[in-house]
Amino acid sequence: MVARVRDDERARLDEIAFELLYEDHASASERALIGDLLVKAFGWRHRPTRLASALRRRSMVRERGYTLHPPHYRVLAWAGDRLVGARMVCRPSCDPLGVQLYGFGDAAVHPAWRRRGIAQAMTRLAVEEAERQGADVMLTSTATLEPVYRAFGFRPVREPDGVRLDTLSGHTFQRTWLIRWTIEPTPIVLHSEF
Repeated sequence: MVARVRDDERARLDEIAFELLYEDHASASERALIGDLLVKAFGWRHRPTRLASALRRRSMVRERGYTLHPPHYRVLAWAGDRLVGARMVCRPSCDPLGVQLYGFGDAAVHPAWRRRGIAQAMTRLAVEEAERQGADVMLTSTATLEPVYRAFGFRPVREPDGVRLDTLSGHTFQRTWLIRWTIEPTPIVLHSEF
């Protein structure tokens, strides 16, 4: 479980250590720690009629350390030995083949550590790593962190972007999708795991 933080233990942003963690190097205990942070940060409010499924989901998130999409890498934020933030980036497949798509998923900051620039710093490092790896397009769906993403060149997905879901996908297009191209925009089809 993520440790409680007292006011006198709060670090400034320049005292936060950031770590890049690739999924194939993550241990079970690191995944569990990240999962605990996600549960704490997101809260998972639920109706009593959905209590059983909510508890199963919380347990699954705690075990694997992500909500929907398996991560390719994460940026973690540490205040000493306390995990105070986690940002996940996945590599969903898309058509046409060869387009390097990076999906920006879970971004969580412990409630006691919010409004300090941690989410913005983690996103900057995640974008820089995606660029270093040769990302052609970066995509996310968020309303909460839209200003953070816009600061890094993301913008709302529009018709000319040609982003659509394949027919097997259980997901629907979201108005909150934001995109950043590093190549000339080209129509892409997102596959079911996105």
